[in-house]
Amino acid sequence: MSLFDTLEFADWFRATLGGWRFIFSPSFRRQMRERWKHESWLYITMDVLCGLAGIAFSLLIAYIVIGGVAGWE
Repeated sequence: MSLFDTLEFADWFRATLGGWRFIFSPSFRRQMRERWKHESWLYITMDVLCGLAGIAFSLLIAYIVIGGVAGWE
């Protein structure tokens, strides 16, 4: 795994957590809303969709891990 791959994975992981940060961190919400004031609606829509996808993906991973440990079928 190259350094580029590691950095790309770190960026992806940070983006995945963005949805959760938006929900639980008031300072992150303020920061995002301030940034969105200067962005196009398309950029904002993509940011929101990626945040929702990150939440859904992390819930799916948690379900798979918990299901594997608990023996769900």
